[in-house]
Formats: sequence, structure tokens, C-alpha cells
Amino acid sequence: MKWLIGIVGILMGCQAQEKFSEDLSVDIVDFQEVSEKTLAETDNVCPTGMIHIVGNWCPLVKEECEDPKSGALNRCIKYKSPVCLSQNRIHKDFCIDRTEYVPLGERLPKVEVDYYQAEAICKDEGRRLCKESEFNFACSGEEMNIYTTGLVRNCDKCNCDINHDMGPVEHRTDYRKAPEDIAECKSSFGVIGLNGNVDEITIRDVSSGKYKVALKGGHWMPIRARCSPATTVHSELYSANSLGFRCCSDTQ
Repeated sequence: MKWLIGIVGILMGCQAQEKFSEDLSVDIVDFQEVSEKTLAETDNVCPTGMIHIVGNWCPLVKEECEDPKSGALNRCIKYKSPVCLSQNRIHKDFCIDRTEYVPLGERLPKVEVDYYQAEAICKDEGRRLCKESEFNFACSGEEMNIYTTGLVRNCDKCNCDINHDMGPVEHRTDYRKAPEDIAECKSSFGVIGLNGNVDEITIRDVSSGKYKVALKGGHWMPIRARCSPATTVHSELYSANSLGFRCCSDTQ
């Protein structure tokens, strides 16, 4: 009889161990998922709402269009694989707003601001305007993407080329979209809306020009709307309903 009780005990113990192992494996998976999520959302290197950008940036890239888009304005459907022409890449380590600047309680990016107004807003939040090179790297990444989403122009994800088959677009028409509506217009770093939607004010440190302002990323109208081009013909006092900004900061 004792031997029978022993066998039953062993069997029950095995079942309990198997159940414990199954429960433990579930707990481990859940813990890993939570840990990864927590790590991604509590990066102490950058302030809340910003993304840590770190890596080696190529300042001079060969960009060659493979499939030109009809019409002018230097648009291209698809680019060939880019080539870094710089002998050395430049190490970058900074923080950038995940989205274009949206005032508290509103949904759409703030526009109709000039360089000085945008600079003051960022400063009030303990941040600063982004440099042109920072915008470029946050958009293209180490992969040297031409568009924020890759090598193919994608205006379904990014808010660009509005009315491209219907002639000129009325400048005063407001085609802005909220960040959540263009969440798929995302760079490899996870930064949203770097191409299309609204142009962004940056401090020129790559391109040449009379003024220190470089407008980056393009807006909703049919223009280049990719990572590297910059508009440098406008002064620091220029503003428009298609011009916004985002803030950057040094790492903490």
C-alpha cells in the first residue's frame, strides 16, 4: 500500500512541477514584454515625449532617383540604394520631439510661427530648436534613407502631394493632420512626421544660405518632401500656415 501511495505522490508532484513550469514560463514572457516596454518608455536620457537619437551620420550621401515622378519640383517615386560619399561619419547623440510641436490641448501642429517665436517656445520648455543636421539624421538614420519611410515616396503614410493632379494648391488651405493620423510616417528611430504635413524650422548647419534658418521636411503640397533638402531663402521672420517646428535637446 505504501508503494502505491508513493507512486501517486510522485505522479502528483510531476503534474504540479509541469504546471509550475508552465506558469513560470508565462510569467517570464510577460515580464520580458513589460520590461522592454518600460525600458522604451522610461529612457532617462531624454525628456518625456522625446526620442533618443544616437548613431553615426553620413553628411554627404549620393542620392540617385530610379523612378522619377511626372512633373517638376524634383519629386521621385523611388531612389536607388544610397551611397555614403564622406570619408568619415559623424557621431550624433541628442534628443528630438517624437512629433511636430502641438500645443497642449490641441491636435494639430502649431504653425504661423517664425524662427524667433519657435525658439522661444522651445526655450520655455527647457529645449531648443533642432539643427539641420539633427533633422537629417533623425529622418534618414544610419541607413541613409531618402524619405523618412525608406527609399520609396509614400504619401499614403506621409501627408504630401495634396492635389498633385489638380493644378496649383491654394496656399491658405489648411491640410494639416494630427500626429496620430500620420503615425505610420515614421523614421527608423520612431520619429513621426519628418516628411510632409508641415515644413519645420531648423538652425542651418549643413546647407548654405544668407539666413541661419533652414526649412526642412516639406509640407502637404507637391514638393520634394524628403530628408536632406532644405529651403534657405526665407529670413528668420518668415512664417506660413504650412510652417511649424519641433524641439531638440542635448542628452541628460
